[in-house]
Amino acid sequence: MYYDKYFDYNVIDVAIAEKKFADFISGIKQMTLKGNVVVAVESRASKVPTTTFKTNTNLSKSRAEEAKNEILSALKSDGVDVSKIKFVKPRTKVQGPEYRNDYEKNREQYGKYQYVKVWAK
Repeated sequence: MYYDKYFDYNVIDVAIAEKKFADFISGIKQMTLKGNVVVAVESRASKVPTTTFKTNTNLSKSRAEEAKNEILSALKSDGVDVSKIKFVKPRTKVQGPEYRNDYEKNREQYGKYQYVKVWAK
């Protein structure tokens, strides 16, 4: 099972109302019927400076934590025994091109490094 979400600048919340997220949660629910599920989260932030999260490292970590919390919340709401869900340490990173005070002009270029990806097996 796989889920990904690309973000606008300084955004951390996964779109729990998205069909893609609902399908991911449904898939994990089905997997728990056969046993434990291991979930891995990877999150990124670009090198565009942030003051909201103090550092881009904090932003990347916040995205991973928010994804984990939203997944657990959705699974609990769906009646899943979350003790069957095991999260591995998230992989967080700041990457992408160096910021050149050009966010508005190159928003799409920086946006490639603003995401969370989640795998469940």
